[in-house]
Amino acid sequence: MTPSRAARRCSIPYCPNPAERGGSRCREHRATHDRERKGRGIYTTARWRKLRARVLRDEPNCRLCGQPATHVDHIIDWRKGGPTWDVHNLQPLCASCHGRKTRAEAAGARPPRTGPTAASLGGIADTTAALEHDPERP
Repeated sequence: MTPSRAARRCSIPYCPNPAERGGSRCREHRATHDRERKGRGIYTTARWRKLRARVLRDEPNCRLCGQPATHVDHIIDWRKGGPTWDVHNLQPLCASCHGRKTRAEAAGARPPRTGPTAASLGGIADTTAALEHDPERP
């Protein structure tokens, strides 16, 4: 007969609960993790609603334009490794600025354009940089 091992603790810092068998998290944190994995899952949790309210209470105006803030944005997207729940990774934005930032991030995630446009610009893939560069200007 082999001696039984002590139950491992949940891998979430400061959580005293035992991890579920075959996993690294306790039942509560595994459920939270499963919700977060479903894309927008974190935005439907009570934890997010409380944190969002706190950010908007502490800083009610858009950080970019000064208008009243209606959105709380992750500065570094949590899907790309940014801290999900860290208030220092959150910023209040108005709907317009949030939409602009989201569109810019989505455009930046696409592969660079190639083909006739790049070829016609002497092989420069970034058309913005090519258009800003004017050899006639000092």
